[in-house]
Amino acid sequence: MKKIMIILIILSLLLASCTTGETKVSTQSLNNGFPILEEYKELAQLEKGTEYEFDGLIKRSITGYFMDALYMQVYSAMILTNMMSENTIEKAIDIKSNNGDLIKGLSIYNRRNIEHLTHVAERTPEEDPIQEWYSLILSYLKFLNYDVMANLQENYGNVIGACADISSMNVAMMRLMGVEPEDVVLLTIPEHAITSFSYKGDDYLSDNAYFLKHKDHNIYNDTMGMFQDVDYGQLPNYNKVIGICNDAYYTTGFTMEGRMTQEAYESFIERYDFKDKYEADINYFQLEPDKKGFPTDFPHVNIEIKKGDKAKDISENIVNQVYTLSKDTPESQYTLAKYGYQTLIVKHPEFYVSESAKTQLTKKYSKELSTSKDMINYINENIEGGSIFKEAHRIMDPEEVIVTGKGGPKDKALLLKSFMINNDIPAYILFTDEKSYVVFNENGWKIFDTTTMDLTKNIEGKLTLIFNEEEVKYPLMDRDDLGDKIQDFLTDLNLIDSK
Repeated sequence: MKKIMIILIILSLLLASCTTGETKVSTQSLNNGFPILEEYKELAQLEKGTEYEFDGLIKRSITGYFMDALYMQVYSAMILTNMMSENTIEKAIDIKSNNGDLIKGLSIYNRRNIEHLTHVAERTPEEDPIQEWYSLILSYLKFLNYDVMANLQENYGNVIGACADISSMNVAMMRLMGVEPEDVVLLTIPEHAITSFSYKGDDYLSDNAYFLKHKDHNIYNDTMGMFQDVDYGQLPNYNKVIGICNDAYYTTGFTMEGRMTQEAYESFIERYDFKDKYEADINYFQLEPDKKGFPTDFPHVNIEIKKGDKAKDISENIVNQVYTLSKDTPESQYTLAKYGYQTLIVKHPEFYVSESAKTQLTKKYSKELSTSKDMINYINENIEGGSIFKEAHRIMDPEEVIVTGKGGPKDKALLLKSFMINNDIPAYILFTDEKSYVVFNENGWKIFDTTTMDLTKNIEGKLTLIFNEEEVKYPLMDRDDLGDKIQDFLTDLNLIDSK
């Protein structure tokens, strides 16, 4: 009887492994390489069907790296990036489940955990990477997504970000908790960003980690005195709104352009009393409908989180919606959000290389590392394993790796490539379904395995993606525009067929 039970158990295990007909991918392969999962193929079909001008849309906005604070479409994309993140969703579920009241829960989380980047810079030594990053963030207005902000807590004790990062996080959290787009927005005012929202009939403001009721619809009066170390007398335009956005809508006071419905417009006008205050000494800008009038509707992400739903499943659903909305409206914030999300499931992964190498912190470290040996030693000595992302198809940019001190094989490959591009060493990032590599030409072609952190003569696994700042071979996206030299090298390794 015992033997029969053992045989039945073995048979059931064999059947379970065969019924799906799909190759099972180990967690190690997901982390070390870039295996193509079934859900990636579904997103790839949507991405391939999305017609957008890469140079015009993506490079102009350079989302995920340099973010123009006046360009509200990019802010909107950043909110979407946070909403797509499994880490943000997990935290939103945790806050909502442990607090019956949304305002109370989010306010407590902010007060206990959030610290402005300025204060972190004041209390850390000069040689700390965040010091350099802080000054550079202020100079080119880089956005920090929640994944980065929360991960910095390990090294610095708090969830860290500038005002725009904190506001973007709060808008995303509220949307994930069920607040509708008409009821929560990020407002930009000169040199600052705050959150405004309605909840259970009351209007509120959130200024960095502080929440308060929006008493007389005057931002200056409502927030004045919130921080004792701020001289509000030096901010005469503190009450002047220059932009409004959330994941669905955005508009800017400089161009009077945007993406907004009549209903949303009227809601915001009523809440902030724009027209009455337009002539005041301290005023809001007056929103104007565009010449063509307002559209009746803008499709946006629908969020329905039920008790027991897993963050991973919710994230996959939102990501799928963003890809679908991007396909339907290719010049929208939904297309920008995919690149801000730093996923590899895009038509132009070369963007991550070209923009990463340009960032000031990457350039600074590149100057100190002139040979591949120097670069590899730096990574070995300063970067531990891991990732700030839960999603295996996302890739950390070099600045995130440097400041957090962690990165997986894919992230280390991008960091190493960025160092090399700044030192004129020709190199390609190569992913297989098992491992990650950098193939570079320094007195001859060499292969570096960023999983083992050693030079190797062989590449393990099936090629899934190879790219540099210009060339890409990506079967998932039907792209193949590699140069002849690297084509010949890969052919010799039997990774690709000769042309």
